[in-house]
Amino acid sequence: MTLETGLPVFDLMLYDDFGRAVSRWSDGRAFLMIVRAIELMLGQSYKEGNEWDLSRYDPQDGSYSPCHPGEYFLSALLRVKNIETMC
Repeated sequence: MTLETGLPVFDLMLYDDFGRAVSRWSDGRAFLMIVRAIELMLGQSYKEGNEWDLSRYDPQDGSYSPCHPGEYFLSALLRVKNIETMC
């Protein structure tokens, strides 16, 4: 399988207990517009890690602030442009 992806390969979304999007890992971050191919053979995996303190980005002033105490749901999104399978 070949994945065409840019940077980052994934994004993370934080939702409150009502299902509303509260924050996104990529908010307020700049990325290079580079497309790369990641080829995975049967049984192989791909790992990438980043750190996030679950803060919220304010586009008005470019600041980050902590989320209010509560229950949240974290979702990961694979950011791929094209997937080719070898079946």
